[in-house]
Amino acid sequence: MMKTRMMKQVGAALAVSAVLVGCLMGCSNSADNSTEASSASMDAAYPVTYTYGGREVTFDEAPKKILTSGPTSAIYAAELAEKGQFAYRSGEFKDPNPEADAMGTEIISDSELSTESIISQDVDLVITDTFTGFDPEKVEAAGIKVIMPNSGVAHAKADGAGSLVVPEGTPFELISSDLRELGKVLGQPERGEQKAEEFEQQMVELDKSKPGKGKTAVMLFYFSPEYPVMSVSNASIEGQMMEHLGLENIFANEEAPYLEEVNWEAVLEKDPDVIIVKYGRTGSTFEEDKARLLTEPGADTMKAVKDGKIIGISNHNTWPTPKMMDAMQTISDALK
Repeated sequence: MMKTRMMKQVGAALAVSAVLVGCLMGCSNSADNSTEASSASMDAAYPVTYTYGGREVTFDEAPKKILTSGPTSAIYAAELAEKGQFAYRSGEFKDPNPEADAMGTEIISDSELSTESIISQDVDLVITDTFTGFDPEKVEAAGIKVIMPNSGVAHAKADGAGSLVVPEGTPFELISSDLRELGKVLGQPERGEQKAEEFEQQMVELDKSKPGKGKTAVMLFYFSPEYPVMSVSNASIEGQMMEHLGLENIFANEEAPYLEEVNWEAVLEKDPDVIIVKYGRTGSTFEEDKARLLTEPGADTMKAVKDGKIIGISNHNTWPTPKMMDAMQTISDALK
């Protein structure tokens, strides 16, 4: 039971990563999408039809108050919405979102949202990562529109939303599309276009530089204090990030995207040049997870440890959103 919940929560990238091949482009943060930015009524043309997973939702005007369910949706809303427009979010996984906090977005639950908890809020749009926890049809019947970023549809489908159709394109291409299309929905098409272009251009530059070329690497993380160290293959979104950076993942060819039971002896034997620690899954810091890693048998003998090549990236920056560029840039900078 606990294992099932763990794998369900192991990140929106779990199912997305199976179709991951394309090029990733980065996006700069926008911590303060303030009310001084161009207004929705001036910046957008309606009606706007948003398509996700084979479903269409039409908007005659910009939503006035948005609620997000899940970290991925909250990141998109913080990137694109106006201050005051992004009103509420769920807080599962203890996922930090300083951009949303700066906008005054209220966390209304530390877990998945129920149908009743959504309907009780004064909102006209829900952007969600999955349909677990609530019934989208009942929410829509209450006059609240429900949509999902296309970059997360594959995960939602694997998580129980079987009627969804996984869109064509790599997850990274879908991130660009999400920025553009969600920008239109929220009344900020110019903002969405700008962020998509930045996202694409930054990845072009990283793809050209390949800062990890010629180096072997492993990504390690702890799901919780109770679970042993885990890793990723190149079927995961994190593995594909490593590949784009030119790093050779020692577990690249494993079938499962996420390796729940890592062969620690294999890690020691392969002795990678670089260790990437994904931290913060349940609120941990890089220092805490690094310290735990160094207690693993034989860790102090590893090349990456001796050379000081242990790199930390936040779990927040590995959801299928433009924040992934922050993780890639962190790794790139540490490899120079």
